[in-house]
Amino acid sequence: MGSELKGKGGQVQAELDETKSKINVLELDREKIKLDIAEKENAVRAKRENLSRLTEQLHTIEKTISVLREKSDNAKNRHHLTLNEVSSLEDKQDGLHSEIEKAKADAEDYRSQVAALEQQVGEGEEKLSEMTSSTQEISTSYESIQAEIKSLNRELAQNQESQITLDLKYTTGLEKIDEIRHEIGSAEQELKALNTEKGSLQNSKNELSEKIQLTSERRASNLNELDQLRRRQDELKQEQEKFSSEYHHLKAEIELAGKVIHQYEGYTSGAAQIGQIKEQFPGIIDTVANLINPEPEYVNCVQTVLGELSNYFVVDTKETARNLLAYGLENKLGRFGLIILENIPEPSEPQISFPTNPNIIGQLSNHVFSEDRYSAMVKYLFRDILIVSSIFDEPGLEGFDMVSPQGEMLDFQKSLAIGGTEEILLVGQKARYDELNQRHTEIEKNLESIANEIRQLSEKQFQLTGAIENDADTLTGLKEELASISTNLSQTELKIRALSTQLSEKRRASTEIENKIKEIDSEKSGLDQVLDSKRSHLSELEGRAAHLKEQLGSATSEKEEFSRKLSNLKMKLFSAESSLQTTETNCGRLTELQTEIEHSLVEKSALLGQLLSDITEFSREIKSSEKEIEEVYKQREQSSDILMQAEGEITEISSKLNNLDKSLKQLRQKSEELSDRSHELNMKINSLSSQRGTLASETLDRYNYDLNAQSRTIRFDDDERAEKEGLLSQQKNKLESLGPVNLLALEEFEQTKSRADFLKNQIDDLNKAKDDLKTTISRINSTARKKFLETFEIVKENFQNVFCELFEGGEANLRLEEGADPLEAPIHISARPRGKKLLSIHQLSGGERALTATALLFSFYMVKPSPFCILDEVDAPLDDANIGRFLKLVKRFTEETQFIIITHNKLTMEQAETLYGITMSRPGISQIVSVDLKRRGEKLEIEADLVGQDKEEPEKTEPEETDTDEATEETEQEVEINR
Repeated sequence: MGSELKGKGGQVQAELDETKSKINVLELDREKIKLDIAEKENAVRAKRENLSRLTEQLHTIEKTISVLREKSDNAKNRHHLTLNEVSSLEDKQDGLHSEIEKAKADAEDYRSQVAALEQQVGEGEEKLSEMTSSTQEISTSYESIQAEIKSLNRELAQNQESQITLDLKYTTGLEKIDEIRHEIGSAEQELKALNTEKGSLQNSKNELSEKIQLTSERRASNLNELDQLRRRQDELKQEQEKFSSEYHHLKAEIELAGKVIHQYEGYTSGAAQIGQIKEQFPGIIDTVANLINPEPEYVNCVQTVLGELSNYFVVDTKETARNLLAYGLENKLGRFGLIILENIPEPSEPQISFPTNPNIIGQLSNHVFSEDRYSAMVKYLFRDILIVSSIFDEPGLEGFDMVSPQGEMLDFQKSLAIGGTEEILLVGQKARYDELNQRHTEIEKNLESIANEIRQLSEKQFQLTGAIENDADTLTGLKEELASISTNLSQTELKIRALSTQLSEKRRASTEIENKIKEIDSEKSGLDQVLDSKRSHLSELEGRAAHLKEQLGSATSEKEEFSRKLSNLKMKLFSAESSLQTTETNCGRLTELQTEIEHSLVEKSALLGQLLSDITEFSREIKSSEKEIEEVYKQREQSSDILMQAEGEITEISSKLNNLDKSLKQLRQKSEELSDRSHELNMKINSLSSQRGTLASETLDRYNYDLNAQSRTIRFDDDERAEKEGLLSQQKNKLESLGPVNLLALEEFEQTKSRADFLKNQIDDLNKAKDDLKTTISRINSTARKKFLETFEIVKENFQNVFCELFEGGEANLRLEEGADPLEAPIHISARPRGKKLLSIHQLSGGERALTATALLFSFYMVKPSPFCILDEVDAPLDDANIGRFLKLVKRFTEETQFIIITHNKLTMEQAETLYGITMSRPGISQIVSVDLKRRGEKLEIEADLVGQDKEEPEKTEPEETDTDEATEETEQEVEINR
């Protein structure tokens, strides 16, 4: 049975290997198909984009044709309407002429009627005036007598009452005089105290005014000085920058010259190495280039003459030269040259004589300087060399060595040399190094001096700024104190004026009472005589009054009758004048209407010509667009056919891929089944082997019979034996690959199975949750698409309206890409400002893009307003006209939204209610400055009202008006500083 199981296991394993091989082949085929699908999908995507582009182009052209047709229809309608209007206007013009003539004739009739009525009214008014005068005289006489009678009756009654009350008045007058005199004394004391207080307040006011003036002058002086210090500081900073630039430039030159002098940069490698070790040999002095100092204009001459000698080192003795040469050979320093100072003979020859030649500048040795100990070397190196302006064509100088200031050298053998071979000029570097160091030191001192002065100026500016701020605070306090004192002084003056008025009135009342008391005595004596005289005069007046009353009644009746007749004439005159005015107004209106009709006819004629031209142009554009749309339709159909063909290929390949996936799935299932089967067979074989071993052990223990030994005695033929041994070897290998027997396998299997069941339940729950989530997402997407499309339409309509408002015309549109998911589709913005073609937003100018974006932003706010909106320099690319429309729109939205605008534009700042700015009140210290324009406007209105009251009330004194003016000037200065 074990052999059968092993045989089955081998067959299963072979089938499993074959299945895995097929799976690998199919997976390779599947990857190739997927790559092919990806390539074709990319091609299809490109074709779809091309098709979308053509579709969009078709929509654009169709929209253009629609717009052109609409414009053409509008133009035709307008042309028809204009023709009707012209016909109507011509009819009106014919009718108006007759109406104007009739109105003029009616006006003449009304004028004659008005003239006749005016004459009658004038005559009637003269007669009425005479009757009125006569009646008035009678009435005046009658009223005068009646008034006199009433007056006499009142006087009689008063005189009778006066007789009773004269004694009472006399007593009351005496008591009143005593009371008034007491009040006058108290008022005089109070007035004296108020005058004293007024003088004190006036002195305090004058002192404060002087302090304010002194503080203002000191503050103005400090401001002036601060301005001068700032200007001086700016000048010093400019000078500091100039010196600093020169300082860094000199530093670089000093560094370069120092490298040449100290590090021997620019010298030959051997000379540079000698320079590094010269401290080891005390006899080494320096290079020839560093020991001589030619005049600056002859440096090129010296460099040319010296040539490589400028790299030579000068040593004092031959011994030093030998030691140095030995050292150089030993250490392979390279090529270098030496000049032995003790070998140079002292110059004994007199100065050479040379012929007279205007081009000869002088002998070169006379223009090269050095220390005295090196003068012989200088004479030796530059002997018999002349400096000439030009080395060519110099007669008489054939035997001399010549050199020009430009570095051109011609020796007596006619050998020409021009300049040196060194990249860095070696001669004169030491002198130049000393000069640069000296200038460097001077600039350092200048920079330090300037820095100190700038520091002092900064400290002084800080002190002055503090003093200015203190003066400003002091001025504020003094002005507040002055205002308080001025208020108290005004109140005191009002009290003094009121008290003085009361005192004058009391004194006048006292005098009047005294006079009345004196009059009472005379009244008593003459009262009886007056009463008798008045009674007799009263009887006489009553008789005259009765006669005048009869005359007045008759005259009044005649006047009223004539007045009624005159009123009727005036009504007729008013009616005639009204008719005349109406007729003249109608005549003028008809004339103006006739003129307007003539102008309208001219304009309509011009409009008819323009409309005919527009209709012709629109027809031409429509035909052109229809031709273009036919071509685009053809391209679109071709692209659509190609796209359908490519999609068909993708569908076919996808079908192959699905079939291949099904085959792979079947093979993988078969592979898993074979693996499970192989595992079961191996488990059975292992179980049988274990049982066999246990049985052999028990048999050996119980029966002393070795089954293993017995099995080895079994005989097989060669073929069968080979087969069994092969199978045995195969099973052994499998058994070894399985490892030792796991006694806990059953327990682990139960745990693994339990874990697998748990994971399966988890997977089922996750799949269910996944399905629920997909359903929820689908529902959310559906709701979101619906809400989005609804909101999109509202925003689109708002955008079109706001765009037209900002651009004062034109049109704009928002469009989703066709065929795409609305939640993920890009939004295309197109706009056509008034007078321009329909463009994408990317083709608009900067200002137009800014206005279009602003229109889109506000279209969102119209759907869902926000409490705050921050705009960062959106008005920067706008001109004044566009800024005005933008601000008008912002003003309309401020009812629901508070706008925070970052701007540099003055027009925008003028419309703000509050301004915030960042300023540097002190160096290095920034602060926020805010201006509440609304509250400041209310404050200015109050100040204007106060100034108006000052002008209307003459009681206020001139010093108070002066104080107000000074306060106003100070306020303006403070506002300027804050700005």
